[in-house]
Amino acid sequence: MGSVRATLAVLSLMTAPALAAETPVAAGANPEITVYADDLALVHDRRTFRLTTPETRFAFAGVSARLKPETAFLSVVSNPQVKAADVKLLDQTFAFHVISQQSLLEQSVGQDVSVVSTNPATGRDVSDRAKVVSVRDGLVLDMGGKIYTGAPGRLVFDGLPENLRPAPALLVTAAGPVGKDITADLSYLTNGLDWHADYVAHYDGEGDRLDLTAWAMVTNTTGVDFKDAKLKLAAGEVNRVKAPPSPMPMRAMMMRADVPGAAAEAAPSAPNAPSQALDTVRLYTIARPTTLANGESKQLLLLQVNNLAVKHEYIVRGQPWYYTAPLPAHTEQGGAEIEVTVKNEPRSEGKSVKGKETKESRDGSLGMALPAGVVRAYGDDDGGATQFLGEDKVDAVVPGGDMHLHLGRDAELPVTREQLSFVHATDTISISAWRLSFKNAKSKPVTVRVEEPVSGAWEIPKETVAHTKNAAGLPEWSVTVPARGDVVLEYSIKTSL
Repeated sequence: MGSVRATLAVLSLMTAPALAAETPVAAGANPEITVYADDLALVHDRRTFRLTTPETRFAFAGVSARLKPETAFLSVVSNPQVKAADVKLLDQTFAFHVISQQSLLEQSVGQDVSVVSTNPATGRDVSDRAKVVSVRDGLVLDMGGKIYTGAPGRLVFDGLPENLRPAPALLVTAAGPVGKDITADLSYLTNGLDWHADYVAHYDGEGDRLDLTAWAMVTNTTGVDFKDAKLKLAAGEVNRVKAPPSPMPMRAMMMRADVPGAAAEAAPSAPNAPSQALDTVRLYTIARPTTLANGESKQLLLLQVNNLAVKHEYIVRGQPWYYTAPLPAHTEQGGAEIEVTVKNEPRSEGKSVKGKETKESRDGSLGMALPAGVVRAYGDDDGGATQFLGEDKVDAVVPGGDMHLHLGRDAELPVTREQLSFVHATDTISISAWRLSFKNAKSKPVTVRVEEPVSGAWEIPKETVAHTKNAAGLPEWSVTVPARGDVVLEYSIKTSL
């Protein structure tokens, strides 16, 4: 038989009672966390506690300071000592007021505090009483009928307000059997956990091979540490209701412990983290338990594949507006774009002639869905030193799809574009003539693909190199430029809108 659970969503959000009336419940071991993109995570945490009275107030510590209170729920799980049906959850409260200088001042408005200053002549402390008038836009005190802005000394408070605590907590009132172990699963959504993918590509242009490493950068600004978490990363978009923020989540957001400039920590896990498609998202499971400390960004290894075969191309692309208006004396200088295409092919298990697994079968294919991210490419110069080649933002790539990397423009392949003529034949038909001049400073010939994103219907009456039609139905030319030479492509195009 499966576990019997009694589940209660949040019933009320009220002011926390005195800390002395609460029984603390420590954070459970190995929380399960799914981190989504766009600052959202789902936390599962199993806790064990005992009722000291038939109706006991518990303080669940170690929860995120940016917990979304409306999403928190507690599920009691039956165990050998207690059945889930025997435990009643009466209310839940997210207590987000934490001890700080500002919160102490806010709680003291209208009350007296002591102002302690040191007599410079005697070196002795002198204490005076003052009433806190306001803390909005600065401290205002009433001392002996005089109003002071700012504290003329050190403030000493008479006591700690009952509703302030060292860290946020989820308060739960439960009724049930006394003195027996009760097990419950705590789940909630929280802001303050986010992740994105970063790729490092080492490109061998001579051999058209690529080594690709994918890292997941996970950032924690929840105000709490998650130790040895079972971590999953969700790539994709989940629909979220855009509701006006309630005061409590906003307050919790203001109270978070942001640590600017937190250094990234590399924490490699098992290579090629397994992924699973789940409706709107794809889940990547990190094999090793991971500690996510507050105020830190941590890198986790998702994928490492060597010796990928890639397709290298030089591409010149036009703009749709080129063909809609005259451009008198317009000359555009540029260079051919370098595009590297990686095909996400299934991983093969081929064998060499000696019956051993080959490097290509082990390393030469991806075979898993890749999340969207930024790819930074590097290559070796003639001296063997690694140099930065460029970076590109790529969309998610499913198995069988392609990853296209645009690394920049090749300085050794300059291209000049000129509009030779433009005529409005009718209100909807235009005819223009173009010249593209290519130069190649390399010691070997190269082929440049020219793509023109023409809007509407089109035809090409004249051209010096025959065009083809690509998969998108647009004109395309393949131009071979000799080593240390140059070539000119001229064509006229008639467009109809």
